[in-house]
Amino acid sequence: MDPARRTVLVDGTERHLTARETHLLTHLALHSDRIVPRSELLGSVWRDEGLRSDTRTVDVHVRRIREKLGVAAIRTARGIGYGIASDVAIEVREPLAS
Repeated sequence: MDPARRTVLVDGTERHLTARETHLLTHLALHSDRIVPRSELLGSVWRDEGLRSDTRTVDVHVRRIREKLGVAAIRTARGIGYGIASDVAIEVREPLAS
Protein backbone atom coordinates (compact mmCIF):
# COMPACT_ATOMS: atom_id res chain seq x y z
CA MET A 1 0.00 0.00 0.00
CA ASP A 2 1.32 3.42 -0.94
CA PRO A 3 -0.58 6.08 1.04
CA ALA A 4 1.16 8.97 -0.71
CA ARG A 5 -0.11 7.77 -4.10
CA ARG A 6 -3.37 6.43 -2.60
CA THR A 7 -2.86 3.04 -4.19
CA VAL A 8 -2.84 -0.56 -3.07
CA LEU A 9 -1.58 -3.53 -5.04
CA VAL A 10 -4.05 -6.45 -5.07
CA ASP A 11 -2.99 -9.63 -6.85
CA GLY A 12 -0.66 -7.64 -9.09
CA THR A 13 -3.28 -5.03 -9.98
CA GLU A 14 -3.02 -1.47 -8.74
CA ARG A 15 -6.23 -0.17 -7.13
CA HIS A 16 -6.82 3.51 -6.45
CA LEU A 17 -8.34 4.74 -3.20
CA THR A 18 -9.83 8.04 -2.14
CA ALA A 19 -8.01 10.04 0.52
CA ARG A 20 -10.50 8.90 3.17
CA GLU A 21 -10.29 5.25 2.10
CA THR A 22 -6.49 5.49 2.24
CA HIS A 23 -6.54 6.91 5.75
CA LEU A 24 -9.03 4.28 6.92
CA LEU A 25 -7.16 1.35 5.39
CA THR A 26 -3.83 2.65 6.70
CA HIS A 27 -5.24 2.87 10.22
CA LEU A 28 -6.59 -0.68 9.99
CA ALA A 29 -3.32 -1.98 8.54
CA LEU A 30 -1.20 -0.34 11.23
CA HIS A 31 -3.44 -1.97 13.86
CA SER A 32 -3.87 -5.30 12.08
CA ASP A 33 -3.29 -7.22 15.32
CA ARG A 34 -6.71 -6.25 16.69
CA ILE A 35 -10.28 -5.21 15.92
CA VAL A 36 -10.47 -1.43 15.66
CA PRO A 37 -13.66 0.03 17.16
CA ARG A 38 -15.78 2.24 14.91
CA SER A 39 -15.43 5.06 17.45
CA GLU A 40 -11.63 4.91 17.13
CA LEU A 41 -11.87 5.02 13.33
CA LEU A 42 -14.21 8.01 13.53
CA GLY A 43 -11.82 9.78 15.87
CA SER A 44 -8.78 9.08 13.72
CA VAL A 45 -10.07 9.30 10.16
CA TRP A 46 -12.84 11.88 10.56
CA ARG A 47 -11.46 13.87 13.51
CA ASP A 48 -11.46 17.19 11.65
CA GLU A 49 -15.16 16.86 10.84
CA GLY A 50 -16.28 16.25 14.40
CA LEU A 51 -18.12 13.01 13.56
CA ARG A 52 -18.45 11.12 16.80
CA SER A 53 -21.59 9.02 16.55
CA ASP A 54 -22.30 8.34 12.88
CA THR A 55 -20.78 4.89 12.57
CA ARG A 56 -22.64 4.34 9.29
CA THR A 57 -20.03 6.59 7.72
CA VAL A 58 -17.37 4.04 8.67
CA ASP A 59 -19.50 1.17 7.36
CA VAL A 60 -20.00 2.84 3.98
CA HIS A 61 -16.28 3.50 3.53
CA VAL A 62 -15.39 -0.07 4.55
CA ARG A 63 -17.87 -1.34 1.96
CA ARG A 64 -16.17 0.77 -0.72
CA ILE A 65 -12.73 -0.53 0.28
CA ARG A 66 -14.04 -4.10 0.16
CA GLU A 67 -15.28 -3.50 -3.37
CA LYS A 68 -11.76 -2.51 -4.38
CA LEU A 69 -9.75 -5.07 -2.38
CA GLY A 70 -12.12 -7.99 -2.11
CA VAL A 71 -14.72 -8.69 0.51
CA ALA A 72 -12.49 -10.99 2.56
CA ALA A 73 -9.76 -8.36 3.13
CA ILE A 74 -11.55 -6.65 6.01
CA ARG A 75 -13.35 -8.60 8.69
CA THR A 76 -16.27 -7.34 10.72
CA ALA A 77 -16.68 -7.74 14.46
CA ARG A 78 -20.41 -7.09 14.75
CA GLY A 79 -21.24 -4.30 17.13
CA ILE A 80 -17.56 -3.43 17.61
CA GLY A 81 -15.62 -2.52 14.49
CA TYR A 82 -13.31 -3.82 11.81
CA GLY A 83 -9.97 -5.50 11.35
CA ILE A 84 -7.71 -6.80 8.63
CA ALA A 85 -8.39 -10.48 7.90
CA SER A 86 -5.75 -12.78 9.38
CA ASP A 87 -4.82 -14.21 5.97
CA VAL A 88 -4.31 -10.77 4.41
CA ALA A 89 -0.98 -8.95 4.57
CA ILE A 90 -0.91 -5.21 3.97
CA GLU A 91 2.48 -3.55 3.86
CA VAL A 92 2.20 0.21 4.32
CA ARG A 93 4.90 2.29 2.65
CA GLU A 94 5.61 5.39 4.67
CA PRO A 95 2.23 5.92 6.37
CA LEU A 96 0.66 9.35 6.24
CA ALA A 97 1.23 11.54 9.26
CA SER A 98 -1.61 11.28 11.76
